[in-house]
Amino acid sequence: MWWWVEMNNTDLADINREKTTVKVVEAIQKLKKKKANITITSVAKEAGVTRQTLYNRPDLKLKIDEANSLMNDKKKTKEVNNKNGVQEKRIKRLQEELKQSNDENLKLLDQNVSLTEEIINLQREIANLEEKLYKDTVIELVKR
Repeated sequence: MWWWVEMNNTDLADINREKTTVKVVEAIQKLKKKKANITITSVAKEAGVTRQTLYNRPDLKLKIDEANSLMNDKKKTKEVNNKNGVQEKRIKRLQEELKQSNDENLKLLDQNVSLTEEIINLQREIANLEEKLYKDTVIELVKR
């Protein structure tokens, strides 16, 4: 009869162990949905078990550590994505500014070409006027 009681105690311990495992897994899932920190304390509170139970069960502690690590990885990924989003916006803004600067430079180059042509034309006109003035002066001198 004693072995029967011992067998039942072992079975009961296994059943309680499994119930605790289910409670902890469900608590981790609830905390994930809430996007709350997953720690020994928060899981123990959510599952209705003691922290000591979780520390005494390496399998449960490992589940908590894995869940915590995954949550931290997701947070880091979001932070990186946010930073990338900000960087992408900045890059687009700078590209737009560069395009505007290039357009402005093209307009200035066109104006420069036009003004250079005008200067050349004015220099020709001055040269023609100087030549005409010289000829008129020479003719005046010859007439005298």
